Amino acid sequence: YLRLNQNFVKVSYELKVNNVRFVGHPSQVQPCVKRGKSPNKPIILLNIVFALQASASHSIVKCYYELSKRLGTALKQEEKRCGYVNHQVKIMISAHDDCGRSDESDGDGVDPFEMILEQSSLASDLKNIYTDLCTSGLVQIRINRTLPMSFCLPQKVHQLQNKDLMVDPETIEKCLKKVRPYHGLLLLVEPCKLLETLIADTSNELIKLVKIYTPLKSLHTLSQDARLKLQSCSNWLVT
Repeated sequence: YLRLNQNFVKVSYELKVNNVRFVGHPSQVQPCVKRGKSPNKPIILLNIVFALQASASHSIVKCYYELSKRLGTALKQEEKRCGYVNHQVKIMISAHDDCGRSDESDGDGVDPFEMILEQSSLASDLKNIYTDLCTSGLVQIRINRTLPMSFCLPQKVHQLQNKDLMVDPETIEKCLKKVRPYHGLLLLVEPCKLLETLIADTSNELIKLVKIYTPLKSLHTLSQDARLKLQSCSNWLVT
């Protein structure tokens, strides 16, 4: 159980204890007030923590930072929409307390974690995420059966084809940088020839875009350089 103060919100952090490295990215949660009054003690800070070997490389730790951040963002959105996080926490606490009372009354050893997994969809999702990370490295899940979330551990995925192959995530990132931008413009004629063929009342936005065009720029960069909205640039694409 790791408790952080508000200074760590939206900041990736890690804590090393002996041979274990704890990695997380805390998110501040805004309780939902759409369905009745808000909880008496609402969850306001959400932190999904992963326990890794202390010897894990920085690039691998960075992957888990990203996963913790994505999970936090998805859960924060569902909490704001329908109070999902606080509702699931109530289910977990209730299941844990029920197991305690059952042990005191009849002495049967009911595993509280098994009961929590049966009753809480959030607990079940977290378990499935853990299982997917350990087996394939691919995570494809719907938080609260509504919000899709996907994630990939690059070094794990490549080992599905070759168990002896160890690919560092930083190596993959370097390769990806060489093929970026993915989403850009590729003109079929020279920009100057295209400008000559445009009619008199052509949009000034299109003219401005063609003048600063280069295939090496992404749509996002083109929109910034032309001082146009990204949507305005993408509207000129032919699909």
